[in-house]
Amino acid sequence: FVDVPKGRGDIPFPIVGLVYLCTTTLYIVVCGVLIDWHKGVMTVLVIYGLFYTPLISYVTARLEGIVGQAFNIPFVREAGMILSGYTGIACWFLPFPIHNYGVHTVFYRQAELTGTKFISIWKAEFILVPFILFCTIFFAQFIWSMADVPSSQYPYAEMMWDLQAKNQALLYSATSGGYSQFMEAFKPIVIFIGLGAGLVVFLALKLMAAPTMLFYGAVRGLNQTMPHTIIPMFLGALLARFYMERRMGLKWRQYAPVVSA
Repeated sequence: FVDVPKGRGDIPFPIVGLVYLCTTTLYIVVCGVLIDWHKGVMTVLVIYGLFYTPLISYVTARLEGIVGQAFNIPFVREAGMILSGYTGIACWFLPFPIHNYGVHTVFYRQAELTGTKFISIWKAEFILVPFILFCTIFFAQFIWSMADVPSSQYPYAEMMWDLQAKNQALLYSATSGGYSQFMEAFKPIVIFIGLGAGLVVFLALKLMAAPTMLFYGAVRGLNQTMPHTIIPMFLGALLARFYMERRMGLKWRQYAPVVSA
């Protein structure tokens, strides 16, 4: 481990590791009680809680520091539930111990740049959590008492809650036993074709000495469908490429993640 800068208010690493181990074990035990200690589900919980979460958090933290980009693997939780062999829908409502803590590195970098001690942040969180819980319950009850939810008074809930419920039900059918619309639509051959096509395109760009960031930009662009996110991102890319890099050279790429934070 590298030397930790003094004055930031860091908690010693052994204490952090012990706290994480205890809380994750508590998660797993609670899930085991709720799921009647199903072997397949318990195996998934242990793998995700004690191995996957630390690994994905470390990778994301490194990527945030290098390129300012988080790393996430989609549908990991869903894949674990399907592969566990569990029959029923109770597994989908477990407090699953799968997180990506690496994204918080940006927040702590901001705190370091502003001279805010980490211990001060945790003290504030300790005070705010009870207050936030109380306010959440209070305002939720207040909003709920104004009109039925969903209803015409809440058009978003009236339209989207039904759609979201149907999407969740479709996913839950994967472990319900018997016929499943989700499993009918789930085709591994399509997934592997997409994986193979991505690897071929990436390799072709590499062999032609073309910028591989073109590949990442195309993939990210496929997931950005709202104009209010596409247009500013495109303008920012043009500004960085044709102005900032010409003005600061390659040194700009070192500053970009900090500016983004």
